[in-house]
Amino acid sequence: MLGATTNYAIGLVGLTIMGVAHVGTATTVSTALQLQVDDAFRGRAAVAHMQGILLGVGLGSLALAQLADATSLPTMELMSAVAIALFVVAGTRVFAGFRLLDTNAVAR
Repeated sequence: MLGATTNYAIGLVGLTIMGVAHVGTATTVSTALQLQVDDAFRGRAAVAHMQGILLGVGLGSLALAQLADATSLPTMELMSAVAIALFVVAGTRVFAGFRLLDTNAVAR
């Protein structure tokens, strides 16, 4: 939505959707981490998780800035959206619909 429009209001709607999705994803992943890691290792696992996120944000920002410079900002945004969609599809297939995050789910 953000990459496909030049309208400011529509862009804000796209950013709002992205923000809500980020909060939901971050909460889900953090909760899954807290529930599945043994108490003795929870702090270390949380630190490793946060370090991975913080490193990914920095490196991802640099890579996306280079991509935007090489193409254009809307093109970079659309390419990012396609990459995220492909990641979700691949993750759904590889991780059995993400059932592995639910410790109460019945394995199939």
